[in-house]
Amino acid sequence: MNFLRSGSNDDKGTDMKEKGIMKESEAEASSRELLKIYDTTIAEKLMQKLLPMIETCAEQAHSGKVVVAVSGGSGSGKSVTALLLSCFLKEKGIETCILSGDNYPHRIPKYNDAERLQIFRENAIVGMLKERTYTEERRTIIQEFQKAENDADERYVEKYPWYESYLRNGRKALENYLGTEKEINFEEINRLVHAFKDGGQKLWGRHMAGKRQNCGMKKKTLPG
Repeated sequence: MNFLRSGSNDDKGTDMKEKGIMKESEAEASSRELLKIYDTTIAEKLMQKLLPMIETCAEQAHSGKVVVAVSGGSGSGKSVTALLLSCFLKEKGIETCILSGDNYPHRIPKYNDAERLQIFRENAIVGMLKERTYTEERRTIIQEFQKAENDADERYVEKYPWYESYLRNGRKALENYLGTEKEINFEEINRLVHAFKDGGQKLWGRHMAGKRQNCGMKKKTLPG
């Protein structure tokens, strides 16, 4: 039986242990080590309900392979949840492979980050103009924050209450981009998922680190 997780993950920044953020390299560590690092409470509860469902689906599937999707908002802990479930399943002798939507953006990370930043800043200003909260004086202040690359800092609202308009409009625009078909190549993800469910023995998935992950029975990497 195999396990495959598909979804979008924008879990970036902040402390890994506290926020449930992981590095790709952590996937190489042993399951027991990872289970000691993270809070496994939620994953353990999920496993109680998930395992019987996986076993039932595996019996019904002609390939014996099952896909489990983990979804949620940006920074909600999708990646670490998928990782912990994978560890629990491996301990029960179930082979797993994690497929992350983060590895399938339409743009390479450098340009995708730039696209996110442009969407945030452009729509933040447009929103302020619509709400008539934008002035020449405030433009100068915003530009200073942008040059310092910390214009998304909520603490500025304490000193400048009007700054709430900038943040709110920028974030609203990002919600319509992050993890959507505008950012993620869901067509390629769905192709892999269907191939996996159909019994593919060796499927090559992308890693944004520049390598491809083999979701077949044996793991190895090739240059991206």
